[in-house]
Amino acid sequence: MIDRSQLAVGIIGATIGAAGLALVPVQVPSASLAAWSDMRSPAFFPIWASIVVMFSALIILFQVLRGYLVLGEAGFAPARPALVAGIFIAFVALAPWVGTFTCMVLMMVGTSLAFDYRRPLPTIVLALVATAAIYGSFEMALKILFPHGALC
Repeated sequence: MIDRSQLAVGIIGATIGAAGLALVPVQVPSASLAAWSDMRSPAFFPIWASIVVMFSALIILFQVLRGYLVLGEAGFAPARPALVAGIFIAFVALAPWVGTFTCMVLMMVGTSLAFDYRRPLPTIVLALVATAAIYGSFEMALKILFPHGALC
């Protein structure tokens, strides 16, 4: 039996990834798909984000079509893929207004809760440490700027 929620997430993810790759040359000034390896290009992150989204969606579709899912200890919750996809969509939608780093912490905590990890203190600490490491690596060392919103 095909899990329809997994199938929907796979199809939507593959569509978003393909649309991202199609829109990069049109929407990013003076960019093409040939900029996939140039970290200083404004097209670098959108290209790789689209590739990762599409690759992940294709893995989900492959699992659905093969008829098996990797089950956790608690089993598979049918609403989980839709919940995680909603968390990621909220991250992308809110990052310009709320701030990328605030949204990163919220996304990490929300995703861990979606996967039934119920220990809040280690989750919050890990989310803060990972976000600080990303901030230090990209904004401070590499000088790659992220959107800063009202809450950073």
